[in-house]
Amino acid sequence: MTSEDIQKQLDILEEKRNALASLNERKVSESNALLKSLQSSSARLKSTSEVDTANVQKLKRNSSRA
Repeated sequence: MTSEDIQKQLDILEEKRNALASLNERKVSESNALLKSLQSSSARLKSTSEVDTANVQKLKRNSSRA
């Protein structure tokens, strides 16, 4: 194997490394976006649940008065 062959192999490996690094960055970005979306959905569900619980308590109080 000549030094030129070795350099070609090194260049190919460098291209592959760069492609993998780019893919990894995209996947991390996608994962972060999904995490934020899930956190937002979770917060909305928690808020809705708290409102539902408060409404149930009001209904119970109102029905006990009737």
